[in-house]
Amino acid sequence: MSGINDRFSLDSKDMTGVEWMTANTTLDRKPFSTNRYPFQTQILNDMHLNLCCIKPSQVGLTEGQIRKALAFLMRNQGTSLIYTLPNEAMYTRISDARIRPIVQTDKVFNGPTVMKPIRRKDLMEIGRSKLYIAAAIESAATSIDADAVFVDEIDLSDQKMIALLNSRMQNSDWKMKQQFSTPTFPAYGVHQTYELSDKHVFLRKCGACGHHNEPAFNRNFVHVGGLPHDVDLLTDIEAVHIPHIDFKDCYVKCEKCHSPLDMKDYSLTEWVATHPSITEYRGYKVSPFSTDRLPPEYIIKQLIQYKGKEFVRGFYNTTLGEPYSDGTMQISHELIAHAFKDVSPLLPSIGSDRPVWIGIDMGQICNIILGTGTNKNNMQPFSFRTVPVRDLVKEVKQIMKDYNLVGGLIDRQPYTPKSEEIMAISNGKIVPAQYSNRNSAKLNDFKELEYYQLDRTGSLDFVHTRMKRMDMKFEGYSTYKSTLEVHLRDMVREDVDEKAAVWKKLTNRDHFFHSLGYLLAAPEAKELVEIKLKEDKRESIIIAGAQLGDKDPHDHLIGFGGGKTVDRIVSSRVLN
Repeated sequence: MSGINDRFSLDSKDMTGVEWMTANTTLDRKPFSTNRYPFQTQILNDMHLNLCCIKPSQVGLTEGQIRKALAFLMRNQGTSLIYTLPNEAMYTRISDARIRPIVQTDKVFNGPTVMKPIRRKDLMEIGRSKLYIAAAIESAATSIDADAVFVDEIDLSDQKMIALLNSRMQNSDWKMKQQFSTPTFPAYGVHQTYELSDKHVFLRKCGACGHHNEPAFNRNFVHVGGLPHDVDLLTDIEAVHIPHIDFKDCYVKCEKCHSPLDMKDYSLTEWVATHPSITEYRGYKVSPFSTDRLPPEYIIKQLIQYKGKEFVRGFYNTTLGEPYSDGTMQISHELIAHAFKDVSPLLPSIGSDRPVWIGIDMGQICNIILGTGTNKNNMQPFSFRTVPVRDLVKEVKQIMKDYNLVGGLIDRQPYTPKSEEIMAISNGKIVPAQYSNRNSAKLNDFKELEYYQLDRTGSLDFVHTRMKRMDMKFEGYSTYKSTLEVHLRDMVREDVDEKAAVWKKLTNRDHFFHSLGYLLAAPEAKELVEIKLKEDKRESIIIAGAQLGDKDPHDHLIGFGGGKTVDRIVSSRVLN
């Protein structure tokens, strides 16, 4: 029996995933178990082909999902799985400190049948199966065929790379995609997938009245002893309230009868699907109240700590496991609605002499906004339109024919030749713009304008600023009203400690946001380009002549070359 146990894993067709992990893997030299976090059991047993789990931090799911990946490979020999982390640092840390010790220590992965397996940081052989561990970067998605892709912290990963990694399963019979992540913004990453799913929530039954609760961090579910009654929202608790709070009198309660819930009694808990009719996507939402190990005292102290760092979003994301956005991070519905109200007749008539500016976001479909004004502070958009990139030249020619076009910016990438063509046909009025961290004009070797470098964060910040001023009105949007609302809400401003703020895409439907940024930046860009061209065309010219005498005339050459001497300078001036 000892020889058999060394040679084979403990397994049977009736054994669940967690039972296999408990029988065959260890954690701190003890059999792995979900006893500390019982809510994990159903998630780790679930082999749905499209699964996502939205969660707070510190709930032990990374340990579980690593074993879930290893169990899949061991129990399905000849398969391969890609396990991704957001970046190189996390990839190295998880591979070396979390995955390697399991594979090298637990005998199920090192029996007599395993002959000199590969155990690299990026590739580990599990019998005849392969575990690829990678950062979610482009190089990781090449030359790998997989049956499953497990994405750890998808919200911190490059979304385009995740799609590329998923394409590596085209030839597989499994095609399993599972994501586990703390959320960041609404309708982004793991939250976006969860919203499409059957939405499993973890309910707790009240032992007193039998009511099923889905606890949340608010006064309906959490009793905080000593907290002043005028603090309506628990998220409004500040450091000044801490001395008054009796943490011994803090507990999670039933929203119906207000009796304390027994957080340690998991016989009164269950996962329930909010939309059981949805079968294509399986979703789980873990909260700090899914476990008894994160009491209200811990949550409140985390709130104060994050407020001290002025990073409230971090509290919502990592402590509560909820996406977060506020008026400083995203253009609100109210501001967008105001831009559609009480418009004035700003539309310049065709043939009018009023100055017209243009902003163009490039793509297979180009998004165009026309505006009128003299600078970014009084610019008013009056025409919104889209056109296939193949028809862009024709559209721009018609705009130039209809209006007094004085300037504009067009997205330089990814269609650089097309943007250069637009600059040529507009006689340099529409300038290709490439996002950078500063505003400046880029000239080529011939001192000609090549493109304009536009401060990405600054230009998108100003779109938000104009919206908050409520002095910009949208006209001529025709059938694009709902599209505009989607595009202006699809960007969020992310502030990260000690890093420059960036505007982050949510679903890649943000094109009018960028074209509006180009439009507002166009007058300043035109001015900076003109200044740059004047500066770089200033040259110092010296006109010199030789004073001929008895010397050989060939020793008195006009100019500076050949080591010859210039006897006197006739004139010196700076010319444009």
